[in-house]
Amino acid sequence: MATRGQDVPVSAAEGVLVREGSYGTQVMTVEPGGAEFIPLNERHGRPLQLFWTWTSPNMEFATIFVGVLAVSLFGLSFWAAALALILGSAIGGVTQGILSLRGPKYGVPQMVLSRLGFGYWGNVLPAGLNAVTAGIGWFAVNSVSGALALNVLTHMPPVLCLLIIVVVQVVVAFFGYNRPNAKVSEAVRDQFWRLGMQSGVKASYDCIEQFSETDFTEDLKKIDVPALFMHGEDDQIVPYQDASVLAVKLVQNGTLKLYPGFSHGMAITEAETINADLLAFIRS
Repeated sequence: MATRGQDVPVSAAEGVLVREGSYGTQVMTVEPGGAEFIPLNERHGRPLQLFWTWTSPNMEFATIFVGVLAVSLFGLSFWAAALALILGSAIGGVTQGILSLRGPKYGVPQMVLSRLGFGYWGNVLPAGLNAVTAGIGWFAVNSVSGALALNVLTHMPPVLCLLIIVVVQVVVAFFGYNRPNAKVSEAVRDQFWRLGMQSGVKASYDCIEQFSETDFTEDLKKIDVPALFMHGEDDQIVPYQDASVLAVKLVQNGTLKLYPGFSHGMAITEAETINADLLAFIRS
C-alpha cells in the first residue's frame, strides 16, 4: 500500500481496519487502498464529479455502437432504446451498489462475495460469464467497431481493417504497454507491427488453433534433460498459472523461474535479465 514515507499504525474505526498511507504525492497511484474503510480526511470529491468520472470514459465509439444495436437489431425507436438503456443501467447500478456495501465489511472482491449466494463451485458460472462478457465480448466490440471506423476512413477491405485493429490491441497487451508507467519502445512496437502484417489471416488462425487445442502432455513427459521454464507473472497473453506452472510438473527435470511484473514479450522488453538467466542455466 502507498505510504507517507513513514510507518503509520493501522487503527480501527467502527470495527473495520483502517488502511495505512494517504494520497500525498503518490500521483500515479489512483487508489492506494482496497475495499476497506477510507479515513474521513482522505475522502474527497462530490457526486457530480464521480458521475463525470465514470460517464466520460464511456462516451466513446464502442459504447455508442452497442447502443445503436437496440435500434438496428431489435427495432426499437430512439426514445424506447434510450429508455431501455437508462433502465438497464439503473438496475445494474442499483444491484452493484447494494452488493458493494459488503466490500468494506469483508474486504474481498465482488467475485469472492458472490460465493455467498452461489457457493464455491456454483460461482464458476457467473464468474465465467463475466469474464467472457468483459473480456472476449468487449474485445470483439472494440475490434469490430474500430474496423468499421477504419474502413470508412481508409476504404481498405473490412477484413484487413479488422486485422490491423486486432494487431494493434495485441501489441499493447503483448508487451504490457497498457500498464501504468510502462516504458514504450517505438522500435519494438513497429517491429511487432511489421511481423504481424506479414502473417496471413489463415496462418494466424492455424497458429492460435494449435496453441489452444493441441495437448502436449505426453510430449512433455518424454523430456528427460534439464528444462528451464521462464514466465512473466504479468503475462496477459498466456497466464503463467495455466501454463508453465503446470508444464514444469510434467517434465522429469524441470526448473520454473517466474518474473514479477514481466510481460509476455519479456524476452524483448527485459532482454538483459532473460539472457543472463538463460546463459546461467546453460552453463550450470
